[in-house]
Amino acid sequence: MTFEDWEIYEPRARAMLAHYGLIEWRVSVENLRNPMYISTETPCGLWGAVDFGRAEHMTPEAIAAYIAASKPSEAGEQYLYEKVLRLDHRLSHSQFRQTMLHEIAHILVGKTSRGEGHGQMWVDTAIAIGCTAVEVLGYMNRP
Repeated sequence: MTFEDWEIYEPRARAMLAHYGLIEWRVSVENLRNPMYISTETPCGLWGAVDFGRAEHMTPEAIAAYIAASKPSEAGEQYLYEKVLRLDHRLSHSQFRQTMLHEIAHILVGKTSRGEGHGQMWVDTAIAIGCTAVEVLGYMNRP
């Protein structure tokens, strides 16, 4: 999928999010091979990622200080609570649906499995919403 293809895929992505009641989420096409997304767990980068918002990891005091320090023209509070599903711009057409479902499963499992990543709750959810066996096979029965 190229950035030019996004014109075709954006309505599909929005429809998929809406189908699961995730209308407050937005989708962004990015270079997820960027060094900021690469770690020892994902040495080649990512195909997709979800961001529940910066505020999730901040204390109430830190949130208040951030908002107070923001200029009126900056995103401020919106930036802290923005929910974004990120897709890599190198996704192929055939990877789009499965990657969307994979990331939607993370969103649906949400904070109840924070730190679990691809644990059993995620596997069950991914299968229930339509991820293929090929998509989840590598994550099943992990210790």
